[in-house]
Amino acid sequence: MTPSGCQCNGINQIILNGKCSCPIGSTFSNGECKCPGDMGLVDNQCGCLYGQVLINNKCQCEISGAIIVNNYCSCPVASTIENGVCVCFPGSVQINGICQCPSNLPSNIEGLCCPTGAYKSGNSCLCPTGADNVNGACVCKVVSSIVVDNKCVCPGNMYINVDKCACAAGSELVNNLCQCSTKNAIISQNSCICPNNSVNTSNTCACPSNSQLINNQCACNTQNAIISNNICTCAVNATNTSNTCTCPLGSVQINGVCSCQTAFSFPVSNACTCGVNATNTSNVCTCPTGSLLKNGVCVCSTTNSFPMNGSCVCGTNATNSSNQCACPTGSSLINGICKCTTVNAFPVSGACACPTLATNTSNTCTCPANSVISQGTCVCQPLYSQMVSGVCKCTPTGSRMVGSTCTCPPHATISSTTCTCITGATLSGTECVCNTNYSFSWLASGNAWCKNTNMCCTKCMSKVDENYGCSDGNYHYCSTTGATVT
Repeated sequence: MTPSGCQCNGINQIILNGKCSCPIGSTFSNGECKCPGDMGLVDNQCGCLYGQVLINNKCQCEISGAIIVNNYCSCPVASTIENGVCVCFPGSVQINGICQCPSNLPSNIEGLCCPTGAYKSGNSCLCPTGADNVNGACVCKVVSSIVVDNKCVCPGNMYINVDKCACAAGSELVNNLCQCSTKNAIISQNSCICPNNSVNTSNTCACPSNSQLINNQCACNTQNAIISNNICTCAVNATNTSNTCTCPLGSVQINGVCSCQTAFSFPVSNACTCGVNATNTSNVCTCPTGSLLKNGVCVCSTTNSFPMNGSCVCGTNATNSSNQCACPTGSSLINGICKCTTVNAFPVSGACACPTLATNTSNTCTCPANSVISQGTCVCQPLYSQMVSGVCKCTPTGSRMVGSTCTCPPHATISSTTCTCITGATLSGTECVCNTNYSFSWLASGNAWCKNTNMCCTKCMSKVDENYGCSDGNYHYCSTTGATVT
């Protein structure tokens, strides 16, 4: 008998008749009383636990489909009790006591099988975009659509028409593709149309002459050619060389036009160039300051101005008034210079005027005799003194005016400062006077003397000189008093 308050050492042992014993039907092993099989201790004896019944010496759950886990009955994971029977969640089946989804269906976090056609996103089951769950299956709302990348789409080149997939107008479904009844036509925006640049002739889309259909587009046989007005042609500014359209050097074809890559340049003679008066700076054509490019020429905005050294300027002698270059009154712009219409005139204070001391005769400025225009005034020519009262006086000593010419007296030569008489004569006022023993002779050659005293002086001789004849038919010789006729 065990003393009062003592407990048995073995697990599940009970005190029976004062001794520690195992409950009826159990055996002691490894310090523990164990019931056989799935049996457990019930009222200090081995038997089936709550919810279990003994069948063929084996405890089985009373609820159909339940399984024993840790000696207790419970329905498998992903199942529930309905009418006393363990039932798997919709879509799953019990395999070896476990509710499992078919191999092609995932399950959510609660063990529920996803609908047929659904996909798992995180811990949730989702039907494809455009589909609904209908009786455990994802069904696309648009009739005849299929699932691609978790979206309901129409197959091939069909489109959604209200609630069903349909072929474009003018086409029918052939081998799962909509095909247009018009030959070579293509489907665009749910309609059958001919490719660009082709026309429908006798229910066939035909390309223009000298072109063919390639990849649903009309392509010209001439390389780089374009189709314009149903004709194959080269782009604007391009030339056709050896069946190839070529843009000018430095340009590319954009929208049917050869466009120069240098900004504001344009094609000239198969090459891109800047406009007249423009310069190329950092691959940009730039007009001079104050001008704009018009028809290939930099045109100055100021009227009558012109480009020079990168800017628009007025011509020489012109002034800018109200954004307009104006020449002085009586002048016009010629080669960038305001030139007076009156000959020899020049601009003075906004008007053309003759030089100082000059007069306007028949639209020509004329200086007084023996003067020329120099730096806006009339100045005397060489051999003449400064002008006095509009008249140029002779400068060399002994000179005199003969008509309008400054002239030395007979028998003298002129220089810049004086008249020099010939040998044997001396300047006296404005005349050459023979020295003593000298007389004048008038003969083109030789040393004969004439009594006419208009030409030259020569030293007198004591006798007739070689009998040279004079123009008067006489012979002359010298004496101490002058020439004597013989």
